Formats: sequence, structure tokens, C-alpha cells
Amino acid sequence: MHQHWRRKQLLVYKKVQYKYAALTVVLLLAYTLILLAAVFVPSLALFMSGVIPPSARAEAANALLLLNRFMWPGIAAVILFFGMISIVITHRVAGPLFVIERMVRHLSEGNLSARIKLRKGDDLAEFVQSMNLMAENLESSVSELHERGENLVALVRDLSPAPASEKHAKALAEVKEIEKILAQYTFGKKAKRND
Repeated sequence: MHQHWRRKQLLVYKKVQYKYAALTVVLLLAYTLILLAAVFVPSLALFMSGVIPPSARAEAANALLLLNRFMWPGIAAVILFFGMISIVITHRVAGPLFVIERMVRHLSEGNLSARIKLRKGDDLAEFVQSMNLMAENLESSVSELHERGENLVALVRDLSPAPASEKHAKALAEVKEIEKILAQYTFGKKAKRND
């Protein structure tokens, strides 16, 4: 039976997700500073020019201070909110990367039955489909080699006379080496892993 992995945590590939959350926060800070400069620089220039009477300046300064008191915490909350949202959004990419990495690790350990099943809405679906197809083809090829190796061992043993010739003994030794190599792999239900 093929193994499938499902993610149960929002932070599955922390390095990638934190990187993009930090990038989102930096971009939002930059956008905020540009927006604030566009909104307040003209008003401050007019305010400092002396064209506005002192009483109007005092009233405008109080309005700006009141706005400032409520605006910065609101901006900070929005930036944090979007930073957290970026973690949710990056989960759609980081999650598949996490299970792809796990599948590759299992394949490299010889478990050829490893497969990936994505959740609805995850990105990288075509890539994952190609990875699963590659794993199926690899499992099928190695399984076929395993079966043919077993058949070859049986044939060489049947051909060998009681006192085996040197060529037969070498052929049998080579086949046994092939069996050792193939024994490292796990195929669905058929073969067992030798740990």
C-alpha cells in the first residue's frame, strides 16, 4: 500500500514560511511609509510655511496628534495581521514542499512506495503529480528487476551441475550481489525492507 502524508500544522516548513512572512511585513512597512509621506508631507509643508494662522495651526496639530495616537497602533495591527495571513498563504506552497522533501527522503532510503497526496487548494499540484509518477515508474522498474533477479537465480541454480563450474559460480555470485542491492528497496506489498 502506498504511504500518504497529510499536514496537521500551519507551520510545516518554518524557514520558508517565516522568510515570506518577514518579507510581507517589510513590504507593508515600506508601503505604509510611502503612503504616510504622500499624505502628510504636503500638509506638514503647508503647516510649516506660516500661511496658516497660529490658532488654526494649534487646532491642526491637536488633530494630527490625535490621529497619530490611533493611527500607528492600527497600522501595526494591520501589518501584523497581514504577516500572519502570509503564513497561511505560504502554507499552500510550503506544505507541498514539506511533503515533497519527506517523499524524496523516503525514496532515498529505499521506500519506493512513498507517494504524495495534496489537499485541495495546495499549489505545486502538477509537480507533485510528476513526482508521484516518477516514484511509480521507479517502483515498477525496480520491482521488475527484483523479480527478474529472482528468476535468474533460480535459472542459474538449475543450470549448475552438482560440482558447479567456475563460470556458473561467478554468475550465481553476481546474481546474489544484484539481490543484495535490490533488497534495499521496499515495494508496496511485495517486498520487505531489510533494516
